[in-house]
Amino acid sequence: MTLSPPPVVKAARALGIEMIFQPKLIKDPGSLTRIIAIEADLLVTVAYGQLLPKALLHHPSIAAINLHASLLPRYRGAAPLQRVLMAGENETGVSIIHMVPRMDAGDIIASQAFPVDEAMDYGTLHDLTSKMGASLLLEVITAIENGVSMRIRQDEAIASYASRLQAEDCIISWSDSAQAIHNRIRALSPLPGAETQLRGKRLKVLRSRVVESLYEDLPGSLLENTSEGPCFVTGSDALLLLEVQPEGRKRVSAVSWFNGIRDSNLVLGR
Repeated sequence: MTLSPPPVVKAARALGIEMIFQPKLIKDPGSLTRIIAIEADLLVTVAYGQLLPKALLHHPSIAAINLHASLLPRYRGAAPLQRVLMAGENETGVSIIHMVPRMDAGDIIASQAFPVDEAMDYGTLHDLTSKMGASLLLEVITAIENGVSMRIRQDEAIASYASRLQAEDCIISWSDSAQAIHNRIRALSPLPGAETQLRGKRLKVLRSRVVESLYEDLPGSLLENTSEGPCFVTGSDALLLLEVQPEGRKRVSAVSWFNGIRDSNLVLGR
């Protein structure tokens, strides 16, 4: 429960940069005055959760730019990585744009795409986009410095939004297809975790795999126990659980978890 500085602050201090300012509200007049006094050439935001006021967007002498973790104009908004995985997309990427008063709607300077593997979860996708975005950002800053950066207007006809995660987004509905549930699990792993109920307690499912099945029974009921873990009925096909986290415990393999239960009549979600 001890506050610690974020990585950017640690890096700045290691480089001897003493001017570090972390305002709680960017629109606060005192915060704006202090930032504008810097007389910056370039302003850069990455995963910043507040809209910048016009006074700040127009302040840098060169540009105000933003690194966003999607292929804009698709998946604008607060949770692009999670929504990309929930939708089962097979491609995503990073984009760098000129900032405007509308969320993630400015002209595109550069973007880079990459495939989304079926095994990727939020954690692996976050790390990949972080590294790729940092590399692309350095290229863009160099291009801006050399006066060779591009501006491509976003196509509003194909724009979509990645809304902020809500509590209900974390709940597994076993009547959904196995693929839809699997995508939700990937999108929320390792945090905050897709969850279901077992005997009145929360069970987070952190890793899974879709299994083809024509078996029809109550969604959430145990289909079979395999050497890899228990397999459960869904709205279509079945879902093999590989890693779980019971309430109040650490994450464990689904095999270990189920061995401690040994209930052939197990039904999740109730």
